[in-house]
Amino acid sequence: MASFPMISGDVDWPQELSKFVRGLGFEPALITTQILPPDSMAQLLTSIGLMSQALINLAQDLWIYNMLGYVHIHGKPIGSSTMPHKVNPVDLENAEGNLKLGSSILMEISRHIQVSRLQRDLSDSTIKRNIGLGIGHVILGVRRLNEVLSSIDVDEGAISRDLNEHWEVLSEAVQVRLRALGMPDAYEKALALFRGSRMSVGDYEKALGELGVNDEVLRGLSPGKYIGYAKELTINCISHCRYVLEVVKSRINYEASTMRSLGFLGQ
Repeated sequence: MASFPMISGDVDWPQELSKFVRGLGFEPALITTQILPPDSMAQLLTSIGLMSQALINLAQDLWIYNMLGYVHIHGKPIGSSTMPHKVNPVDLENAEGNLKLGSSILMEISRHIQVSRLQRDLSDSTIKRNIGLGIGHVILGVRRLNEVLSSIDVDEGAISRDLNEHWEVLSEAVQVRLRALGMPDAYEKALALFRGSRMSVGDYEKALGELGVNDEVLRGLSPGKYIGYAKELTINCISHCRYVLEVVKSRINYEASTMRSLGFLGQ
């Protein structure tokens, strides 16, 4: 900016240069030092890294559900070299590994580019060459996770059997209901009966009897029915995710169209 008035003092250079940059399909960075502000790139890389962390959590949970028999994952089975009975959910493990590596790379790049000695440090040029590597690992992880989700079967019978062996999970419902009915020390009384116990339906009914409760709401409960608004909240979440995906697709199409019009992408 210091040199442009040497060309002509009659031109509004900030305005003209901003117009030129916008004409290329970019947003001008009006306030800079020796380098462009890294904020937008750091935010993008951090967002991808955080998304990867959420997907890692999903992959790990699915791995445990598969181990417990709650879900069955189809695909090529990979056995153990020493234990013939063992089958590894290789797609989940591959997804988890790629997402962990991709997230680590991108988060480290995001952290590094936010600091530059006197705004003249070029060490980031080497580090930023690995952005594609990090994103590549994330893409591989997402693809493998998608393969799992598209071929997964839920064993409702196994889940129901396990759930119905643990009627103590209704302790929350019991103490909240008793409070609503005005029972003094409802939490403490429920705590004494439910904590550390593994209850069957008979044990649960016995506990209600010991509490002196003859409430239709509590007696009509079962572990499978105590779900609150889970169904409604899940449907709302799915609808929101679909809306977000449509917004993202629309933005991608707009950006791609702009790049093609500027000659940066093939027609």
